[in-house]
Amino acid sequence: KRLLKEKQGLGSQIVYVGRRKDADEIAFTLDHEGFGAVAYHAGLHARQRHLSQESWLSGKKPIAVATVAFGMGIDKADVRAVIHYQHPSSLESYYQEAGRAGRDGKPADCIVLFSTKDSALAQYFLRNRYPSAEQVRAVLQDVSPEGTHLEALKTLGGGDLTPEQVNVALFALKEQDLVWETPEGQLQRKKVDPYRVRLDLNNLFARKNADYRRLDAIIQYCQDS
Repeated sequence: KRLLKEKQGLGSQIVYVGRRKDADEIAFTLDHEGFGAVAYHAGLHARQRHLSQESWLSGKKPIAVATVAFGMGIDKADVRAVIHYQHPSSLESYYQEAGRAGRDGKPADCIVLFSTKDSALAQYFLRNRYPSAEQVRAVLQDVSPEGTHLEALKTLGGGDLTPEQVNVALFALKEQDLVWETPEGQLQRKKVDPYRVRLDLNNLFARKNADYRRLDAIIQYCQDS
């Protein structure tokens, strides 16, 4: 709040958070205390996201408390501070998001608030992004050769898989032409025994390992700074 007070009246600020809940709560608190803040994340209705973005772009609400998707395609010159409430998932993300500050050439601050609790949260997000080999097979089993709607897969295993795990599993299966999408928008699978077919998940696990390495790098950067 101290930094935000220092920047009041000088331009706009972005506070990046990892969770939609944090965006809502922090934006509400800041706005209630007179800072002028809006929340922005994918959980908002499209109209509310548009209103939040316009309020921030116009300067009516100078602070955007947002998840990482915010700012893509937006070139606002007077951003005086980019604050990461939790550390980013990678150095690449940090460079990209921090680069939204000071595009007018005037001084700007880029700050990461770091705690081991946030690192645990980032690792939790990664665990809930990538399915195991057994879970990939379960997704393959759940796709019918006759066609299955994507929405039906959300109840897979009693809801044990996150939507992101299902999407990652489907991507891996599509890479091997075991699953494809029909022109009608349904998913179909090859007529094979899901528990006998050979799965090549090298690409999936390579992406997973790369994400963990990127996470380790940003944690090391924060600890060393």
